[in-house]
Amino acid sequence: MPFGVRACEATKAVFESLLFTQLPELTSPDDPVLVFFAGHGEWRRFPGGSEDAGYLIPCEAEAGQWHTCVDMEAVKCANTLARLLPDRHLLQGPRHRAR
Repeated sequence: MPFGVRACEATKAVFESLLFTQLPELTSPDDPVLVFFAGHGEWRRFPGGSEDAGYLIPCEAEAGQWHTCVDMEAVKCANTLARLLPDRHLLQGPRHRAR
């Protein structure tokens, strides 16, 4: 049962609603699930940190306003996603940084 969202509709609220509310209601732990985000992402390094934090950039996000982005750690750690996709099945794109 595919879901599709057009670029102009890909807001943070829509993305999080699909991922955290609708997807868990419509799938079971044995269902294969693929979430593909064909949009922009950004890496953020926190002061004094050695790791970068990844964010998906929805259509209404504002530059430098990280609360308007979708935090990848929240996506990976959300109880609903963890219940659907064990770590062995969770794939994330390559870590490319714009230079």
